[in-house]
Amino acid sequence: VETDVQLAKAITDAVYGKDKATYEATDAAALHSGVAAAYAAVCGGSGTQKAGSTVAATILCVCGVANTKSTTDPCHRESNKEPKWQAGNIPQAAQWQVIRAGCGIQPTIPITANRIAAAEASALATLRGKNTDVYIGKHASDSCDGNNNAACLKIENAAVDGVPKADALPWAQSLYNVAKQLKEREATNDKRTSTNLSIQQLELLAKEASRRAQFLTAPLTAGTTGEKNRTPAAKEQKEDCTQHKINATCTADNNCKWTNTEKTEGDFCKPKPGSENTAAGTGNGAAETTTEKFKGKLEDSCKKDTGCKWESNACKDCSFLLNKKLALMAAAFMMFVEF
Repeated sequence: VETDVQLAKAITDAVYGKDKATYEATDAAALHSGVAAAYAAVCGGSGTQKAGSTVAATILCVCGVANTKSTTDPCHRESNKEPKWQAGNIPQAAQWQVIRAGCGIQPTIPITANRIAAAEASALATLRGKNTDVYIGKHASDSCDGNNNAACLKIENAAVDGVPKADALPWAQSLYNVAKQLKEREATNDKRTSTNLSIQQLELLAKEASRRAQFLTAPLTAGTTGEKNRTPAAKEQKEDCTQHKINATCTADNNCKWTNTEKTEGDFCKPKPGSENTAAGTGNGAAETTTEKFKGKLEDSCKKDTGCKWESNACKDCSFLLNKKLALMAAAFMMFVEF
């Protein structure tokens, strides 16, 4: 897509001619791509001039008159305006302002793809095909001389069987290209805006997810058995027993037991049965330990304990079920969080 400066130049080129930002009466070639000539030669279609090349040249033919025509103004109600051409050239700058005023002065508003497309469509709607030629403006005969045969623009070989060709009016095609590029720019801007909005939404969702994270922490589960999950006290106890190398110091007071009945020295001091780490673990061992905790409780006391429940005439641990329920609640809550 071209820049604003490039698109603006493309518009002024279509209106006043290549590299022209305003009307220049001294440069007829910029308007109609030919040598300076009178109305009939430029607008009648018989010469080398191409008045359909620019908007200004087209208007000069449709709203101007030949130098010999008087008290006639094709585009004004006031006939005394006399928008005359020069005898052998396009109208002077002052006369151009008279002709230009016939189109009305529009307020300064932004140029958009839709406005350009609408103007182009209006211009193309004025084309009238006849055999192989195209006419713009009223024409009493097959020629446009700005005098007896009316003010009009004749474009030769611009129609097929009376139907105007797509490129019959060159400047309309130029403006179409500008409108197309503006459309592409608008689409790109819309896409960029949509992307920015999506990014902002993702940022908000990320912040909200972070805020809710504290409510989604998974419940703690029973740890694994073994040396990794022993309490510091249990580890110290195990290490103390292994320090005793004679049976005299390996006593029940230390929660230790001498395991050899024949020798009084050696590595036979072990933790006393029942004094090992009984922290809950995974697997059957953990289940048996926690079940043992509630074994023998009566029904009334069992129901009052929040960590157990009465089932099948026995008091059983329910902490596992509670943790499982909490995990399911957290999972269900996650389903309502959008990312």
